[in-house]
Amino acid sequence: MHIVVLGGGLSGLSTAHYLARRLLLRPGGPAVTQGGGSQFKITVLEAQDRWGGWVDTRFVPLSNPEPFSVAGGEEEGSSPTSAVPPSTASVLFETGPRTFRPSGSEATPMRQLLSSLDLYSDVAICSRASASAKNRFIYYQNQLNRLPTGPASLLFQRPPPPILRGLWGELFREPWRVRQYPFDTPGFAVDERMDPASPVSQFGVPAEGDYSDESIHRFMTRHFGPTVADNLVSAMIHGIYAGDVHNLSVDSTMRWLKDLDRQHGSLLLGLLATATGLGGSSTKRHPASSAHGPNSDSDASSALGGDGGIIGDPGRFWSERAAQLNKRYLQEHQATTENEQTPFWQRMAKGSVYSFHQGSSTLIQALVDDLSQYPTDQVQLAFGRPVHRVEVHNGGPGGSGHVAVHTSDTNSPIQADHVISALPGAQLHKILADQPLPLLNHNPNVDMAVVNFAYAGRRRPVDGFGYLVPQSVTTPVLGAVFDSCSSPEQDQLWNNNGGGAINRPNHPSNTTVDCSATSPPLDRITVLMGGYRFEEMLGHPATYFQNPEGLAYLRQRAQSILDDHIGPVPTGQDAELVASHVQINRQCLPQYVVGHRARLQALRRQMGGDRFAHRLSVTGASYLGPSMNACVLQARQLVDDLVEVGALSQRRETIVTGIDRSLI
Repeated sequence: MHIVVLGGGLSGLSTAHYLARRLLLRPGGPAVTQGGGSQFKITVLEAQDRWGGWVDTRFVPLSNPEPFSVAGGEEEGSSPTSAVPPSTASVLFETGPRTFRPSGSEATPMRQLLSSLDLYSDVAICSRASASAKNRFIYYQNQLNRLPTGPASLLFQRPPPPILRGLWGELFREPWRVRQYPFDTPGFAVDERMDPASPVSQFGVPAEGDYSDESIHRFMTRHFGPTVADNLVSAMIHGIYAGDVHNLSVDSTMRWLKDLDRQHGSLLLGLLATATGLGGSSTKRHPASSAHGPNSDSDASSALGGDGGIIGDPGRFWSERAAQLNKRYLQEHQATTENEQTPFWQRMAKGSVYSFHQGSSTLIQALVDDLSQYPTDQVQLAFGRPVHRVEVHNGGPGGSGHVAVHTSDTNSPIQADHVISALPGAQLHKILADQPLPLLNHNPNVDMAVVNFAYAGRRRPVDGFGYLVPQSVTTPVLGAVFDSCSSPEQDQLWNNNGGGAINRPNHPSNTTVDCSATSPPLDRITVLMGGYRFEEMLGHPATYFQNPEGLAYLRQRAQSILDDHIGPVPTGQDAELVASHVQINRQCLPQYVVGHRARLQALRRQMGGDRFAHRLSVTGASYLGPSMNACVLQARQLVDDLVEVGALSQRRETIVTGIDRSLI
């Protein structure tokens, strides 16, 4: 059986990793195969000339090496193993994800991945007691407002920063406010209800008057008023989705808050009940959500296909399966923490976030190296091979259909028995030839300009993770990350002979990892610009490509706004810019707009029909979570589902699409 994985980012590579671990004979390891190993072949196709997708670590040469002397007093020309001459040194910049959260059930597969790839020595853990964990800011009313770390700091922070003034009153009024504006209030923010022209209405999901989902802004305004929604909440959403709170779905982005609202009719009462353990198992539901909620299986939707071979309620089936897998993952991880690197896991348990000494691309390179150990007749990795068409030839759910994958470098398509797409939904929609799945193309993606700065000497005004900017502030900047505070181990001069991407095969940075501390110390700051405001504030992203003047403008604009936000360099303190980098990440963050979960359920119905059943499944950030932890979790769940109950199992009793947990 030939399995083709589309996309060589974190989702695609981790999917291939789990497939290989489940189906193939691991070189030098025990047989963990489903059926002998030789009957399976895995091919990973990546369009770009490197692996990693949006995970992209860059080593950028110093533009101004003069402020530096090498720690320890070594002179230029001395042994490169002991020091890096500033004249040939580079600075580490992240243009994509940079830190990972170690806690929560969603993070368990990622923690296990670190273990299976033996990345213990590559990980740097940021403690919960660190300034980066304790100090997070929002830029509001021309100053950095420090956010509370808990109820006590919210209560006793004096004077409260402008962003928090009046918050206590809104919190205590919430149970009464939400009764005044309940979930099904007619006419409340009507413009933010699900669009009646949405494709969802074509697939049996009511649109007009359907309050089973709402925007984050509408939800927060009902509970806490517009000031909290416009400032505090919108800033936090900028940091996660770079999106507009007026359009994003609360059901798909803040599900736990939506569940508290459904169960208790109040977020404050729900949080108190959860904290005290007195909440019971209330199942209070709003009228609309009980009729068209996440576990419903309406007759209109049933017209799109079968129930995936599941007898009974498919929502309950996938809920129980998710609980079963989560329990298994946790047990595996607990066994690992008891038997391997126990001090490491003890530090991880006390961590706020973690990063990699040589950047996030370390994880990508480790996945590529691991997959490269398998014989090429079992695992084939191919980057620089764009897929321009996918044709699903129908053989029925139990028939002999196949998938033809057409790449731009050959006239002969790759014949696959099953295709797993880790591409963004819109890209998959584009290449599905004459067999499109229109709901793949509904959610927009946003563009981001990432501008990295490195200074010789301290530039940041405070210690902390960084700051975010709310929607109420008119600026193209969504926030800034103080990289030297959250990942200080990366503040080195790196000898990588000219910079570039660390995860490019055969690049010198894969083998040359010498580094040295600097004097004065580095201070790295990343400014994030654009998001859903890109075209409004900065123009069309395409105008900046291969345009040095345009990129220079973005660099200057970012530096100017950063200076306004954090203020000038304090008197008597030097901070000289020594390196910078500008990169535009096109269509990099999916936007889960209102109705997202309902559309996923309808898409699942389409994929469960005869044409696509057992032939196509999907994973990645477009569907059930955009974080790196979520992408790895979805990849592992998909592989386990396919191997144990789906297309790769012997019985093939259940149609697995990769988005089946949208029913939960």
